Amino acid sequence: MRRCVVLVMLVFAASIAFADSISKPRKEDLIYAPRPEYPYEARLHYLQGSGSFILRVRPDGTVARVDVEDSTGAPLLDQTAIAAYSKWRFKPGRVKAVRVPVSFTMAPYPYTPKYVPPKSR
Repeated sequence: MRRCVVLVMLVFAASIAFADSISKPRKEDLIYAPRPEYPYEARLHYLQGSGSFILRVRPDGTVARVDVEDSTGAPLLDQTAIAAYSKWRFKPGRVKAVRVPVSFTMAPYPYTPKYVPPKSR
């Protein structure tokens, strides 16, 4: 029983220590950061959503894995973001984990009809 309590305490302490090392992406740490593209299939079905992802970074600056912290609500959008964030590259040794927000929204088409005055007789 005592071993179990000690093990739980160690895991809890390690998770707190690792959670503190999650930072926001800074421009000076990034080498390559492609943005997620809004898939045509998602736009076709009016899928929208916002989420948050945690990028676990290797010491060489490549992304080891992408964890979904807060889902966008649509698996297709989550997979699109994960695919893009997996390609990110950081300067070696600068960060261990980075939290990145994402938002997929459909803005209305910016068309406003031009006013044409009626013809006078």
